[in-house]
Amino acid sequence: MSMFTESSGISLLQVMSSFGVREKKSNWKIEEGTLPYVLDASAIIALLRAEPGGDVVSSAMRGKNVCFAHAMNLCEVYYDFHRSAGKVVADDVIASLRASDIWFRSDMDEKFWMEAGVLKSGARRISLADCCALVLARRVEGTLLTAEHHEMDPLTTDHRIRFIR
Repeated sequence: MSMFTESSGISLLQVMSSFGVREKKSNWKIEEGTLPYVLDASAIIALLRAEPGGDVVSSAMRGKNVCFAHAMNLCEVYYDFHRSAGKVVADDVIASLRASDIWFRSDMDEKFWMEAGVLKSGARRISLADCCALVLARRVEGTLLTAEHHEMDPLTTDHRIRFIR
């Protein structure tokens, strides 16, 4: 059950603050010691619902690290909360994520979607959204955080994948 119901009285920002979320920088750039991470939907949901692995995501959001989420994965988060808690909560989740230190990305240029298509054609069990997350991780030279063993295990030779549980 989600921590974020209208009756809970706990705002998403309050919970995210407890995970060490800091104010978003106005212009992200790679600095020495910066570790870029890409969060798929399972990682974001684990963080928001305090599921196993959420602490790994919280740690990735600290220090000089920077976290990205692709629009396709954000769509998965949105529909998950919409289905379980309704539109108001889903809208609040996305608004709170936007206000957090997670950078929203909507890359979908030709090179990007072709690379995602190649991944999808070779690993049929992986969702198209997770293909986008992995391509984004490659693009930002970062690490993809995921809980999706059943989808990502065939791709474990890609060292950009880190399982959160």
